[in-house]
Amino acid sequence: MNIYRLEYEHTQEIIGGTFPQSQKIVEDPVNWQSSNHIMSVWGQFPLNIHIPDSILHSRAKLTDLVSSSLIRHPIISGRLKLIVEKYRTDGLEFAVTGLLTGKKRVQYWIMNGYDMDYEKY
Repeated sequence: MNIYRLEYEHTQEIIGGTFPQSQKIVEDPVNWQSSNHIMSVWGQFPLNIHIPDSILHSRAKLTDLVSSSLIRHPIISGRLKLIVEKYRTDGLEFAVTGLLTGKKRVQYWIMNGYDMDYEKY
């Protein structure tokens, strides 16, 4: 069995001049205590999951794995999502989100590992 691990990078040359790369989210009309808000959900996401867009810090660089102080799930690019899906889909789910970089919104994904029973895989 092969085991892979994703790690957040801390090197300034790679991620830019700040860690975490995202330290704010877009002001949200949905209360974070709402049962469908990502900050209140543990386990598998409900179909109506609410995920506010994250804001990339002005000194941060856009990478395939973005660190965040407010979103506890990994924020990943579409490219990294394809790689992860190639090796494992059971117990994982992805929800689309936005990452604001200046005035541009880039599509990213929230990766949720809701089943971590490694003996099954």
